[in-house]
Amino acid sequence: MDLRELLSDDDDEIIAYLTRPVVERQLFARTDLFNTLSEDKFLRRFRLKKNTCIFLLEQIKSHLEYNVDRTTAVSPMNQILCTLRFFATGSQLITCGDMIGVHESTACRIVHRVTHAIALLYPVYIKYPSTPEEQQKVAAEFYRIAKFPRVNGAIDCTHVRIISPGGQNAELYRNRKGYFSINVQCVAAANLTFEDVVARWHGSAHDSNIWDNCALKRNFVQKKYADKLLLGDSGYAQTGFMMTPFPDGTPNSRGEILYQESQIKTRNVVERAFGIWKRRFPILSRGISVHLHRVPGIIVATAVLHNLAIMQNENVPPVDPEYPVLAEDLNEHFPQQPRGNRNIERRLLVENYFSLL
Repeated sequence: MDLRELLSDDDDEIIAYLTRPVVERQLFARTDLFNTLSEDKFLRRFRLKKNTCIFLLEQIKSHLEYNVDRTTAVSPMNQILCTLRFFATGSQLITCGDMIGVHESTACRIVHRVTHAIALLYPVYIKYPSTPEEQQKVAAEFYRIAKFPRVNGAIDCTHVRIISPGGQNAELYRNRKGYFSINVQCVAAANLTFEDVVARWHGSAHDSNIWDNCALKRNFVQKKYADKLLLGDSGYAQTGFMMTPFPDGTPNSRGEILYQESQIKTRNVVERAFGIWKRRFPILSRGISVHLHRVPGIIVATAVLHNLAIMQNENVPPVDPEYPVLAEDLNEHFPQQPRGNRNIERRLLVENYFSLL
């Protein structure tokens, strides 16, 4: 008996479903970019060398392997390359998916999965020196720059572009330059690695407000780092552990001039770190076009990769005219807001050290 005789006239949709032709699943052609590209072409496309990618794979491989044995599964290395390409261009996910031969939705899941796995390495590769031995080693590296004593880090903020998050609080993310961003606070070491990263504040937040509410300041207030110092610009308040420059026109004595020159030259490492970080991963300058709750993970993941690249002795990426680092992405310096008489520590440092040089 024919199927139509058993069903009423109202069951056309059911008949169409039962008699539909079987369409085979479309499979994309998978490419092996790791083995087919030369080292130079690979570095230009993914911003890291092959050896660094192999090292990274060993660190996060357990997070990327599938529990099922399927020949069509995306290999862990291709997952990493898809994510690195997204970081290197900030392009649409459909383009990153086409590169490794997966659908756009698959590329989206891969990028978020790999980003999360890399961000989990934060405690391993982004660490503020805590032991006396580590602090002394970092201070010696800073001292070799311009003879500024007892420095353990240079602090500053930079803006990372994002798309409008929408909603009632969207304007909180519009910064003083007029675009939407996350204001990211970083502490850099003398070798241009990051010792601390805070990536959760909206673009309109002031640098000093971020600093006042971070765990690192609490540790300094509690004397966890003994007599060690941080160097900041005029956007931060001068304290016993935060050394800022003298206001314009203030340095008069020889000691004050030497302090000013040494402070600015030593603090410059954080600006250089920002430049290299954004040059290596242009998505930070071009804009992160994903949902707001996924943005901090991408920022932290690229910071981990930045440190990993330096530890692996990667070359400083050249200036790419296609993906320039815009000057407006670097944070502006705000006038210092006096908070009581806290300049005595700076004055003692000038009189007891810089005046004697």
